Amino acid sequence: MNLFKESIIMPDELIISKPGDLVKTSKYATTDVVESMQTSTEYLPYIQLMGSMAGLVKQGKFPIGHFACFKGKDPVDLGDKFDGVVLGLRPKAMEFGDDVISVYNPENPEFKRIQAAASNKQQGFVFGLEFLLYMPDFDEVACYLFGNASHQREAPNVVALFDEQNAINEYVLIEFEAFLIPENKKKQSWHVPRISKSENTLSRMVSGEKLEAVQASFNNPTESDVETVEEDTRDV
Repeated sequence: MNLFKESIIMPDELIISKPGDLVKTSKYATTDVVESMQTSTEYLPYIQLMGSMAGLVKQGKFPIGHFACFKGKDPVDLGDKFDGVVLGLRPKAMEFGDDVISVYNPENPEFKRIQAAASNKQQGFVFGLEFLLYMPDFDEVACYLFGNASHQREAPNVVALFDEQNAINEYVLIEFEAFLIPENKKKQSWHVPRISKSENTLSRMVSGEKLEAVQASFNNPTESDVETVEEDTRDV
C-alpha cells in the first residue's frame, strides 16, 4: 500500500480559512496611528493655486486656475474652489534654489533677508502667513502659504475669519476660490485666491488624535529647515 499516495489531499478538498479568522491587528494600530506612521508630520502636505506658469500646468498635467494639494509629487485636484477650516497660522519665509530653505522666526536674519528679497520681487523668494487648513470634502490637513503679493492682500480676510472662529468658539468654514485678474496694460493676467465665509455646513472634522500630532508639528517648527528640491515641488 502506498501510504503517501493515499494521504494526498485533492484540490477540491482544500479548505482555506478566511483572513478574518487568522489576521488580527494590534490594539495599538488604530486608524489614526496607521495614517500617522505612513505620512510624516514634519513635512505637511501643502496647497498651491496653479497658475499658467506652474510646471504641471505647462505640461498639461493639471488644470490652470485650480488648487492643488501636494502630498508628494502627485497633487490632489481641489478644484477652482474648496472649503477649509483654519486650524492655525504662522509666519514663514522661503527661498527656492538647489535646496528649499524655510524660516519661521521673523526676527531671524535669514527671515529678514528672504523677506527683503521677496519684497524686491526677486525670483525664488516668498514670505507671508501660512495657514493650517482642514478640508472636510477631502478629509485632508494641509498648509497654505500666502507668500506672494496677491495672496498677502487676501491673508487679512483669512485672519479675520480665524479670529471670528476663536471669538465664538465654533469652527468657521471658509471658501477659497480662484479668481482670474483681468488683463493689465501689459496684457498680463493671473489667478488669485478670493476668501469668503462658506455657505456650506461643516459635515465632519479631523480626529483629535491626528490633529494633535499635526498641530504639534505646525506650531513648533525648528527655527529654520532645509529640504531638497525633490521634497518640495511648488512653483514660485
